[in-house]
Amino acid sequence: MERPTGSDLQPDLLTRFGDDFLARYEPIAELGRGAMGVVYKMKQLATRRMVAIKLLRSSELPQEATERVLVEARILARLNHPNIVTIFDCGTDRSVPYLVCEYVDGGSLADRLKKKRPMPLRKAIRLGLQILRGLRAAHDKGIVHRDLKPENILISTEGSAKIADFGLAKAARQAVDESLGMSERTGKLFGTPPYMSPEQCRGKPTGPATDLYAFGVILFQMLTGRLPFQGPDLYSFLDQHVRQPAPSPRLTVPELDLHLDRIVLAALAKTPDERLGGSAAAFRAELLRVQRSHRGAGKEPVARALTHPAPAGSGRTFREPSEVSMFRVAAGAATIGCDMGEEDQRPAHQVFIDEFWIDEWPVTNYQFLRFVEATGYTTEAQTRGYGWTRVDNDFVRRVKGLYWRRPEEGSSPLEQRLHLPVTQLHWEDAEAYCRWVGKRLPTEAEWEKAARLKAGLAPADLERAQSHRASGAGAQGPHRGQGIGRARIWQTYNVEAFVIWEWCSDWYLSEFYRESPATNPQGISGQVLGFGKVIRSSAAWTEYGAPHWACIREDCSVSCPGVGFRCVSTTLPTGAVDVTDKVLKRPRG
Repeated sequence: MERPTGSDLQPDLLTRFGDDFLARYEPIAELGRGAMGVVYKMKQLATRRMVAIKLLRSSELPQEATERVLVEARILARLNHPNIVTIFDCGTDRSVPYLVCEYVDGGSLADRLKKKRPMPLRKAIRLGLQILRGLRAAHDKGIVHRDLKPENILISTEGSAKIADFGLAKAARQAVDESLGMSERTGKLFGTPPYMSPEQCRGKPTGPATDLYAFGVILFQMLTGRLPFQGPDLYSFLDQHVRQPAPSPRLTVPELDLHLDRIVLAALAKTPDERLGGSAAAFRAELLRVQRSHRGAGKEPVARALTHPAPAGSGRTFREPSEVSMFRVAAGAATIGCDMGEEDQRPAHQVFIDEFWIDEWPVTNYQFLRFVEATGYTTEAQTRGYGWTRVDNDFVRRVKGLYWRRPEEGSSPLEQRLHLPVTQLHWEDAEAYCRWVGKRLPTEAEWEKAARLKAGLAPADLERAQSHRASGAGAQGPHRGQGIGRARIWQTYNVEAFVIWEWCSDWYLSEFYRESPATNPQGISGQVLGFGKVIRSSAAWTEYGAPHWACIREDCSVSCPGVGFRCVSTTLPTGAVDVTDKVLKRPRG
């Protein structure tokens, strides 16, 4: 809706109101006008509060359209949320339909975006979270906006975002179309072209995911100062929304947080199911993680955390064992999750997990080399022709020729690293190796149970581990004498070969711990969120204490240095060495 350019008050429609209406509302100024009507600032005389009154152009609406808008307005009036503009009243006066709404005195988000430059990051995230809160409240009641855009997001003088015009224009337009013998099934388009979802562009049915696509466009615009798609006309926008992959916001703002970049791209996915399942709550949970990381608290987004090397080594190495060593994790109940952790780690809860065996150490370059030589296997990075490397503490650069034999630029010859864990592998590569040896990747529940070994770390163990980390002590290979669930949980490696995350078999779902099965939880069955597979931290230490570090959850979808894997099996394979007694009964200290 455009702001008027003439005098503050243009009485063209006001003159059509009767004395009864004007006895209740005192006109103050015209706020804006659009295709469906005019919005005025008025004073409600009984309460002395300012309200915004939207007058619909009744001459352009058939009677059934007017009635439908009023029915929709009464439904929307039930929404009582701080991030949604409240509708106080609705009705007609002398055949003119009107809506009495909350007056928001800070202008619109569109006003803030006129400068066409990136909004301050914290402000963009804060507004994004508020918009998602409003969308979630509406979606929970079955209400979809379908025309979300900066003009429909009002900002109070306190800086709070409030969504306006839920479904009203859609209701009126649909009634008009039906009066002309048309319906949504005929392919009639509705929306504002720069913010229309692919399904809207095709004239297909819409739903909550439609609003989340528009939110993705708005978040992109707040972060970069521009729209993801540019076009001279309607058809150019429609074609790009339907056919063209959304550009990364980091192409415009290279320093943008990678996890935030992925959230935007997930919202701009072409199919509704890929937009975090159409869940505003899921998007808000992911955006909260980014907000916490920029406040200096909580865990970092995975792409940044992945690049933190283990402490510098003490020069110790280890020899490739002649057999693979595994230990048994008995069937029984286990506590997973952490009440003191991040939102995706809560709550701490008990599950039952069947018996399994897990490798004592991650798979090495030597073991993976034997697999490649025996099968002729080609990894995902080799097929692509590039791997990911780090620039300024982030995985933002693709480098040709990086794969498991050369995981980093400047890597030493493979012959010198055969004893070290293999990295720069996609999860599909890890699963292929597991199948070859008759094993599989662990579920994240199995990984966490093994890591905790019933009770997790004792406080003294955590203190020793934190002291060890702070001193810079470490090793090129695993410390013999360390086992899963002990103070030195996995291994530490030199800078070149560090492994601080490990692949699991589950697809990542931020809210999984709130709804996981009680027996052998295995995560969701498919990639609904548009994110990746679960990776679990091998050396992530936080201020929350012992129960927390073993349940840190992240996701990853690319091959990169810093991510390795180990295998599990339901029985002890032939030739494997049983080290259960050594791992579980080893004296501490």
